[in-house]
Amino acid sequence: MKYVSQRTVDEYQKYVDWALYADRRTLKNLSIINKFQVLLIKHQIPLEQLRSMTGKDAFIYATNHDWISNETVVKTTITDIQLQGEQASAVVKIGEKLTSHKYQFIRENNQWKFDMIDTLNTANLALQALIDKQGVSAEQLIFSMIEAASGSQVSSTIWEPLLIKKP
Repeated sequence: MKYVSQRTVDEYQKYVDWALYADRRTLKNLSIINKFQVLLIKHQIPLEQLRSMTGKDAFIYATNHDWISNETVVKTTITDIQLQGEQASAVVKIGEKLTSHKYQFIRENNQWKFDMIDTLNTANLALQALIDKQGVSAEQLIFSMIEAASGSQVSSTIWEPLLIKKP
């Protein structure tokens, strides 16, 4: 977690909280990428493990289980770095190919850290484009992606909260 921004960790904390406590309506109203992340967590991580997870733990879990592609990360470099105070952006290069995507970085405690929020927003747009192209619903696409990744069918109870928050 040495190289990941606090904003990224905070986003993963939201995923954990939504996975544990969000009701059907809350989940259905999430952005496509957030819905995917939360439902993937609910489908893949056992409740007892999820209960004790922090955002940091969830990010590490995602990385260790290739939800964040290690292969892509290894082949990724950055170029054309632009500094703007405590923020920076850089064009992403995968292998020898320049992409149109930029990674965002934030300086925290005098260290540059990768801020995944913009990447998640870009992923959301890509998922929406895929939904439009395939003519399916967000839920259909998300379920098929989760089932392909896990090898198991998504339960209809995935929309229900795993725990009830105590007042």
